[in-house]
Amino acid sequence: MREESRYLRSHAQARAALKEIVEMPDHQADRVLRSIEQSQGRLSNVRASEMPILQKPGIWDDIVGAVGRAFDDGPPFDAHVVRRYRPGRPAGK
Repeated sequence: MREESRYLRSHAQARAALKEIVEMPDHQADRVLRSIEQSQGRLSNVRASEMPILQKPGIWDDIVGAVGRAFDDGPPFDAHVVRRYRPGRPAGK
């Protein structure tokens, strides 16, 4: 339970940090966060075509840095816990 809470807090901080750089609705910010996780921080062609602003020099690097800092705060996460409690997935899967 503690790890889930820590993950959710870090996710909310990452979303807020991302939205400080580029204004977007929560659902779009969550898609960017998932993209960062799935592509190990590289900007995917799909995300770049959906949001051309992400291709501007420095924007993507700033976003990845801010998201990384949000998740680096506090003790490290157990990777299994992160996968288990990722928003949008039912608990236990």
